[in-house]
Amino acid sequence: MALVGTSKNRRALVIGGSMAGLFTALSLLRDGWDVHVYERIGSELSGRGAGIVTHAELLDILKACGADSAAARVGVFVPGRRVFSRDGRITGELPLEQVVTSWG
Repeated sequence: MALVGTSKNRRALVIGGSMAGLFTALSLLRDGWDVHVYERIGSELSGRGAGIVTHAELLDILKACGADSAAARVGVFVPGRRVFSRDGRITGELPLEQVVTSWG
């Protein structure tokens, strides 16, 4: 991130609008900065980011941004992973509780 300006006229350029970039921009904006976010992706994000695991840090930043109620609904609880054979039989299991989400 490139920072330009004085304490009276603080401007920030955030390069990359993924989750970290957007949370950074929101935090700076709330602190009175003039913020511009630049993202290079030239297509829809709906087909990307499936199965993003929501870690405790993501929930913490959502709360810090004032999205307490959204933090509880940010994804879907998954009790674990299963591996299936081509005929549908379970060939492996891993108990791994997580909350997963996606962009689209």
